[in-house]
Amino acid sequence: MVPGPAGKFPGTPLAAAGDWRRPCVVPVIVITKRSVRQAIISAIEQLPSSWTKEPIHVDAIAATLGCSRPTLQRRLRELATCFTHELTLMQAALAAEAILRGASTVDAAARAGVSPDHLRHILREHCGIGPAGLIRCRTIAARLDAWTKRPAAAHTKLYRKRLGQWAAYQAELHRHLDPIPAESFLRKWADPLIARSRRPDFRRGPSRRYSREQRARDRAEVDVMVREFLDDAATRFGELRVQDLRPLRSDHEHEREQPPISAPAAEFKT
Repeated sequence: MVPGPAGKFPGTPLAAAGDWRRPCVVPVIVITKRSVRQAIISAIEQLPSSWTKEPIHVDAIAATLGCSRPTLQRRLRELATCFTHELTLMQAALAAEAILRGASTVDAAARAGVSPDHLRHILREHCGIGPAGLIRCRTIAARLDAWTKRPAAAHTKLYRKRLGQWAAYQAELHRHLDPIPAESFLRKWADPLIARSRRPDFRRGPSRRYSREQRARDRAEVDVMVREFLDDAATRFGELRVQDLRPLRSDHEHEREQPPISAPAAEFKT
C-alpha cells in the first residue's frame, strides 16, 4: 500500500498506484480543412429532413473535433478560411450532388439543411450557378446522351431537327457552365459535360457502326412487318374465296337443269 499523490487516495494498492503515475494519452484530432468538412457533413446528416431547424453552430463542430471554439477559429484563420465559408461550401456540395442525382430544388435544400432561397444564394456564391441552372444542364445532358446513343437516320426530318437543336443546346450549356469558377468543385463535372456535349461525327467510328447496325435492324423489322401483312392478307383472301365465290358453270349445264315448259306456258311464250 502506498499513499496517493499529494496525500490523496490513502491506502491505494501498488497496482493501482501506478495508474496515476502513468501519462494520460488523449486522442488528438488534427484540425485541417478535411477534418472540419467531415465534421460539418456529419452534423448536417444528423439533422432532421426538414430545413426548418436550428443552424449548425461552430461550438458543436469544435466539440466534435475535441477542441475549443477559439482554437478552431484560430486554426481556420491559419488555413485562410473561416467556419461560415466551410459550412456554406459543404451545404452547396451536398445540394449540388443531390440535384445531379435527380433531386428537385426543395429536396436538395432539405438534404443540405437550408431553405430553397438560401440554397440559391450559396450555390451562386460557391459555384456561379443556381439550382435551376443545374437542373437544366442535367436535362440537356440526358437528352444529348440519348441522341448520341440512338442517332436519327440521315436526310430525314428528325435528323435536320436535331441538327439545329444540338447547336442551341450546346450554346445553352456554355451559358450555364462557363461562369463556374476554376477552383469550384463543380468544375470537374462541368468540363467533361461540355466535352461530351459536342456533336459526334456519325459517319465514322462507333457512331457509324451503331448507325449501320441500327439501319439493318430497322430494315429487318420492316421486312418482318411486310411479311406478316402479306401472310395475313393471303389468309383472309383465301377465307373469302371459300365463303363467297362459287364455281362457274356453262350455259348448257344451266339450261339442262331448267324444268320443262308446260303446254299453257309454251303457248303464252309463243
